[in-house]
Amino acid sequence: MASLHDQAAPATTELHISLGCGRRSTAATRRVVIQATDLADALNGHRGTDAWWSCHIWDGDQRRGEAWAGTCAFVVDIDYHDGNGKHTAPTEERRTLVEVAVRALAATALHQTPRGARAIWLLRAPCDSRGAWLAASTHLCNRTDHELQGTGFRSDRAASCDVARIFWTPRATVDDVERDAEVLIIGESVDLSTVQ
Repeated sequence: MASLHDQAAPATTELHISLGCGRRSTAATRRVVIQATDLADALNGHRGTDAWWSCHIWDGDQRRGEAWAGTCAFVVDIDYHDGNGKHTAPTEERRTLVEVAVRALAATALHQTPRGARAIWLLRAPCDSRGAWLAASTHLCNRTDHELQGTGFRSDRAASCDVARIFWTPRATVDDVERDAEVLIIGESVDLSTVQ
């Protein structure tokens, strides 16, 4: 009979996000998110100078691409570019176009940023396949760009498809400016297979 130390630990089915503070900080703290309201509460409540979050977790809770251990979501970072191609703040009227588009794409949550928005698809189960996550993230960027065609909004693929990416929380203080956005729950959690 094998001892307890010889038995393999079961794979976790819990969803985790990573939270941290500081632009150069790689130290992450994991937080369990069971449903979309947990995600919204965590992001809305994590404040302070350069407060960040990630849908990814890393071995040793140190943010590095080579230490990627899994994810609980897809995040499409959406930037607004005016008629001259300048990355700038959209009008409130333009912002409503993003919400309409990501609702049509069955996103779980959305929050505004100073020059765009972030759409979040929370998974029902964690994903530990880097290839599957990257393929689905790329697909969501393509679908988002299609829905937003002609609006001035487009996905930032470099940010959206990066396994070491952090995002400022909706109420972080960045460059001495306190953000005042809120995570809106606009849909349900998704299965990986539905976004591929």
